Amino acid sequence: MKGWFTEFHTPHVGITIRIKEHLYDGRTKYQKIDVIDTPEFGKILLLDNLIMITDRDEHVYHEMMTHLPLLTHKNPRTVLVIGGGDGGVIREICKHPYVERIDQAEIDEEVISIARRFFPKVACAYDNPKVNVHITDGFKFVKNRRSEYDVIIVDSTDPFGPGKVLFCKEFYRRIYQALRPDGIMTAQIGTPFYNATHVKRTFKKLRDIFPVALPYMAHIPTYTDGYYCLAFCSRQYHPLKHFDKNRYLRLELNCKYYNPDIQRGAFLLPTYVAKLMND
Repeated sequence: MKGWFTEFHTPHVGITIRIKEHLYDGRTKYQKIDVIDTPEFGKILLLDNLIMITDRDEHVYHEMMTHLPLLTHKNPRTVLVIGGGDGGVIREICKHPYVERIDQAEIDEEVISIARRFFPKVACAYDNPKVNVHITDGFKFVKNRRSEYDVIIVDSTDPFGPGKVLFCKEFYRRIYQALRPDGIMTAQIGTPFYNATHVKRTFKKLRDIFPVALPYMAHIPTYTDGYYCLAFCSRQYHPLKHFDKNRYLRLELNCKYYNPDIQRGAFLLPTYVAKLMND
């Protein structure tokens, strides 16, 4: 991998980034892992040649997946992260001191190792005593869990390879059962511009299971389309009606992207996205 890296979003469109140095090239039994250094985005973690995080914009995804549910739930004490081996979601959860236990189910231990080596500012919370890492399949991990977690964050890869099972309806049913009666889940569901069919089908599965299911958007420059769709799913709470702004102010999170206006604005959808979700 020299000169330039291109991730194709369709057979005709992609994002191309100049490479300064290829820092790591390896393969596990689950996926290919690369780390490249670039002039524009700093270090980039690639799984199967797809961008997972970059130094420059990783905060957007991790903040939006984490603070939005944690500041909506009335009293989140136990949190489960499925996937998320780079550690960014765990880092953001640890900014909430009232969270007592953070479990992580990550299938590929090498992703954690590479993140700690090349992205120490992202993976900086792995030594926190609240964090319990389980190297296991997230689908299997939640199978027999009942009413155990206040918040579950599904930080999965795209729907193929080891991440494919994390988009099926049975998985979302297991998540629902693993949540406490007022539990919340957030998950990434893809780009509504290039992958509209996948986003629509995924959101329908969630809406069939959760009493509250709402899509929300985040601007992540290096992700497919740059305008990414996430899902807020709850057994009780609504992200606008139950958002705790006073707690946000007390915590002084110092986020680079997330703020109370984003908590509201992320749910204001362009017409094409709203129509896609409601069809």
